[in-house]
This record gives sequence, structure tokens and C-alpha cells, in this order.
Amino acid sequence: MIDFLSHAAIVGFMGGAAITIALQQLKGFLGIKTAHFTTDTDIVHVMRSVFSEAHHGVYSPFLSLSLSIYMQIIN
Repeated sequence: MIDFLSHAAIVGFMGGAAITIALQQLKGFLGIKTAHFTTDTDIVHVMRSVFSEAHHGVYSPFLSLSLSIYMQIIN
């Protein structure tokens, strides 16, 4: 069946799936411990939940990853 789909369609679908999964992982990545985080998968609802619940988060995983990426870029 995959032979009937164009490469652009497959790449677009996989990119959309990756973005959806990454957005839903933001809650755990930022350490947000609240039951009020959205279950919707669109970017507007997820980012609104991230910004409204950010004060419940623990940012050490985010900061350590950001520092690691920064150190890799400058070296």
C-alpha cells in the first residue's frame, strides 16, 4: 500500500505525527505535575496549557538539556 502514496505525503504524515508526539511530551519534559493539562493534540491548546501551568513545573531537565545542546553547538 505504501507504494501508492507519494514521498511528500509520507514525509508530511510522519512530520505531523512527530510534532503531535513532541507536544504531548512537553508536560513530562517540563515536569508539570497538574491534572489540568490538556488532552487535545493541537498546538494552540497544548501551548496554552504549557504557559498557564508553567508555574507547576520543574525546569531542571529542560535547563540541563538546553545547556547540553548549547555546549554542543559552540564546540
